[in-house]
Amino acid sequence: MRPERDMEQRRATGSIVQTAVMGLGLLLTGCAVTPQSSIDRCLCQVPAPHKDNVHVVLVESPIDVAHMGNLPEIREHLRDLGYRNVTYYNPMAMDNIKRPYGVEPDGHAALVAAQVRCARRNNPHARVLLYGWSAGSIIVRDALEILEGCGKCVDCVIYVDSRWVGPYSEGKPLPRNVRRTALIYRDPHSSPWFPYEPPECPNAVLYRVRPMGHLSVPTHSDGLEPLMREVSRLTMKGCACL
Repeated sequence: MRPERDMEQRRATGSIVQTAVMGLGLLLTGCAVTPQSSIDRCLCQVPAPHKDNVHVVLVESPIDVAHMGNLPEIREHLRDLGYRNVTYYNPMAMDNIKRPYGVEPDGHAALVAAQVRCARRNNPHARVLLYGWSAGSIIVRDALEILEGCGKCVDCVIYVDSRWVGPYSEGKPLPRNVRRTALIYRDPHSSPWFPYEPPECPNAVLYRVRPMGHLSVPTHSDGLEPLMREVSRLTMKGCACL
């Protein structure tokens, strides 16, 4: 009985710690909101075949252990709108992308790159969007480098309020196998202790979001709207509602 009691106590302690971490995060950064954007109604009316050509890979930040960025909510939001090819990649849980033959189990960037190659192989018309949240942008950047070495291009890359891409890439150029880069960033003064500017990326467009806590950016309307516009761009260029 003693081992069972110890196990129950550990579970209870773990639950309390997780709740405390999440509560502290909400106090420091502000609450995340239920994802929604101004063009959701329009996207609901787009025929399914157009959406099936769009492949979105949402890459979690490996240091957001409590998942305060709420990327799974964004995945579900896209799926609710009819986008079936949306993958949430969490570096802390290796079961969310199946490892292809020949890819090392600890190669996060290799797994994301393999996901892109698989999408292209299964659908020659696939349009791929890689979304790197915070430190997850490093994984996206490395995946691009792998794909560049294979002669593969990505339609769109989104870096979300990441202070990592620029310093991480110093001394080596950012991969150029990206047709469009979207940078979703707060004003640098939003982080007075660690101010940072968006990286200089090829074919880039900058979306500035209003001052808010870092962890609120992905699901806040200011952060979600640019993502949905980039998704809609890939869905059907020239659509009257865009």
